[in-house]
Amino acid sequence: MTALKQLREAAGLTRREVSEQSGINLRSLQDYEQGHKNIVRANGEILFKLSLVLGCTVEDLLTPYLVGRSHSADSFFQEDTGREEIKDSCAEEAVTGNDRFTPKTEADVFGEGEAEKEQEDEQRGMLGKLLENSSFRSEQYHLSGRWLMTDKGMSIIFVCRGSVVQLPLPVWVTEKTLPWLSEAAVMRMERYMEDLSFQDRSSRLTKTGEWDDWG
Repeated sequence: MTALKQLREAAGLTRREVSEQSGINLRSLQDYEQGHKNIVRANGEILFKLSLVLGCTVEDLLTPYLVGRSHSADSFFQEDTGREEIKDSCAEEAVTGNDRFTPKTEADVFGEGEAEKEQEDEQRGMLGKLLENSSFRSEQYHLSGRWLMTDKGMSIIFVCRGSVVQLPLPVWVTEKTLPWLSEAAVMRMERYMEDLSFQDRSSRLTKTGEWDDWG
């Protein structure tokens, strides 16, 4: 059984549901699951959407295919790429990239405002914890999402009808708020789906003229 099939079944989704959410052709999805197509050669957009829909990482999808492969000139990974250093650097940038945590004054640099610095350090650590466990899931809509930190603050991202949706969700992460932030993210995602369903119904009623019957 391929990793893709295992992850899909673990998420409790059918192939058709994954296809509809991600926008990936059902036949292509079947070929990836059955090994007729090598998922390692799938483009980044497909892998990214699948990881969001299934609530996993791209590594989860690829690792079983790549572990044990020889490091030849034709292999997927090349020698001396410094992957661990790159990974650590990206992780550090993800946590510290927000401008609000970058010292901007001499007081910050030379030790004044220690209380503010301690608060910023604490918030940075909390954001790190949030990003480490960034996935969440709506059982109602069979949707998985994850947190994303941008220069404008925190957002949630997920895939709906083949498109990646990004919704801003301002949060202040502390030990007290951390446990319920996933619930808040799920509620935000479900509210989006409810609004989308309402728009679909409104559009359908408008096309059929049923709105006029209500007047």
